[in-house]
Amino acid sequence: MKRINTAAGVLAVTLAMGAQAAPEVFEVLAGNEEGLIAAFERAAAVPEAEIRVIRGVSGELEPFVFTRDLFELNPRGDTVLPRISSRVRVTPAPGDPGILLFDGSQLAAETRRFATIGFGGVLELRRARVSSFSTTDSGGAFRVDFNGRLIMSDCRLDANVSGGSGGVIFALNDASVSIDRCIIDQNLAVGSGGVLAVTERARARINNALFTVNAGAAGCVLSQDSRLDDDVVATAIRGSTFLSGCGTIFNSLIDNRDGVLAVQGSTLIAAADAINAVAPVRLYGNLLVGDVASKSICNGSDQIESLGFNLSTEESCALDQETDQSGAESGVEVRNGVPTLKQGSGAIDGASPELNAAIAQNLGGTGLPCGYKDARELGRPQDGNGDGVFECDIGDYEVQGGPDLVAAQSAAYFDPARPGEGVFLELLPDGRAFAGLFTYRPDTAGPAWAVGIGKTVGNSVVFDEMLEVTGGRFGPDLNPSEIERRTAAGMAMVFSDCEVDARQGKLAFQGSPDSAFPDLLVDATRLSTVVPCSGPAPANAGRSGSFFDPARDGEGIFVQWLSDGRVLVIWYTFDPEGNPLWIISGEVLVDGDRVRAQMLYPARSTRFGPDFDPGEIALESWGELVLEYTGCDTLRLDYQSTVPGFGAGGYDYQRITRLAGTSCP
Repeated sequence: MKRINTAAGVLAVTLAMGAQAAPEVFEVLAGNEEGLIAAFERAAAVPEAEIRVIRGVSGELEPFVFTRDLFELNPRGDTVLPRISSRVRVTPAPGDPGILLFDGSQLAAETRRFATIGFGGVLELRRARVSSFSTTDSGGAFRVDFNGRLIMSDCRLDANVSGGSGGVIFALNDASVSIDRCIIDQNLAVGSGGVLAVTERARARINNALFTVNAGAAGCVLSQDSRLDDDVVATAIRGSTFLSGCGTIFNSLIDNRDGVLAVQGSTLIAAADAINAVAPVRLYGNLLVGDVASKSICNGSDQIESLGFNLSTEESCALDQETDQSGAESGVEVRNGVPTLKQGSGAIDGASPELNAAIAQNLGGTGLPCGYKDARELGRPQDGNGDGVFECDIGDYEVQGGPDLVAAQSAAYFDPARPGEGVFLELLPDGRAFAGLFTYRPDTAGPAWAVGIGKTVGNSVVFDEMLEVTGGRFGPDLNPSEIERRTAAGMAMVFSDCEVDARQGKLAFQGSPDSAFPDLLVDATRLSTVVPCSGPAPANAGRSGSFFDPARDGEGIFVQWLSDGRVLVIWYTFDPEGNPLWIISGEVLVDGDRVRAQMLYPARSTRFGPDFDPGEIALESWGELVLEYTGCDTLRLDYQSTVPGFGAGGYDYQRITRLAGTSCP
């Protein structure tokens, strides 16, 4: 590690050199604006960088407040940050749940957007709020052009102003924008697109966003003027909510002037037109509600194509599929600013349980009928009417289809149609959850695994970031500094009951914009029981949980002591060449504090996703794993492999998690 002094503080720079070409890592103190700018300047000199914001001595995640004084000696045009033409990821430090704040309110008359991305550059912002930036031209906070990419997740974008188009974002010249799980409010464009303007062959993907009180001259939220070849969707919107707030009843939430735009599984509540369609707009599974009786919901119905399962409170959208409901009572009521569905609404289980390939292509390539969670973060799809079929509710809100989760739902789950793949799920005492997905790479090149920390929401457990982990090596060559974690997907598991036998659950997996993993919707059937659905937990259930060696951060083990006395083990690690590997127990012998397991590994693999073929999988003997509990929260792991290259060894592991409903024996 080397340290570089700046006038405003200290910038710590860590170089992480790994076999997987890990990004160069820059650590910046929260609130150190000059240090942040210096980090971006250095990031421009490397192909890929990660800027981690760390808390200072106060322990607070101080905001970055940009003032005019910062730019008197270094004007940098109309942008706060240096122009981004390499790949840069900005995030709180690993494990920090805080939200970064980038504040432009103190720039006064100095009009500057936050960032300009172009010439193949990529800016990825995680858990960030970008507020109060403004420009006299287009793109109040971001301008993305010349093949640039902007990727934002778990963000808030508010009070940004553009004198042209795109109150927050202006995208053009083959640029792309991805927005996931963001709240976007009180932004303004004097021109078109109060939040986002997509033009000149640019494209956008928006998932699980909430838009309120944004304004623009055309398209209070979004304007599109971007034609791609072969009728490819330029902007795809999925699982999002648009609330009225244009400031005028003579405007629309979405204005499409050119190119194809698709809206899926979303709720649009408009004081004026929800959609102004001069160019094609495709609708699937949306709830369209007009709250001004004299105004239509859709303008330009000849350009609107329904792909089915839409509900509109009046008939201006020309919905023409048998599964559409036009001129219907919405069943929507708004409570504390949040729309919900009343019992008896035609929207409940009114959409499809699956999405065929043709419709998916017409919507921009999605594989899920309604994403993996609704606007309140309840997992979806649900069985809201209790008929045993998991179907999406129309729009962005689901009715819960089962009782709240209980401790007994910590278990291993799989889809009987997809043997050789599964999930280990742990419900924790504080309402959080930990899960591991054990599967195969999308390119059939071998096993894959992802882990994530989520939370229980009603009868579902939701993981916004299932992390794909790369860069490790098996055995003594594992170096935690070389480990790289990237978000593979958001994921939800939904259950109608505790046993999950006669009534299977559902697993929805929504691939991240920058991930090779496709969307997937499969059944979830219980494979194991640690805590019974009724009755007390067995004494040894408290030995269950996840364990790891802190010196080997990046690999670990799930252990489940089952109610019938058996033990189930899965070890997630890497092979000697640095590829992800998982190893699962076959025959297990339990002798007091010792667990001796014969382990199996995927010697032949299939492909993750809809092309999964269990006939291509071969689980073969890997060797022996011995777990010796030295306490309830510690164990010794020893292994002896029969596969060349793995050898023998051992580590001291300590507990990461304790399952809800269990205690040490």
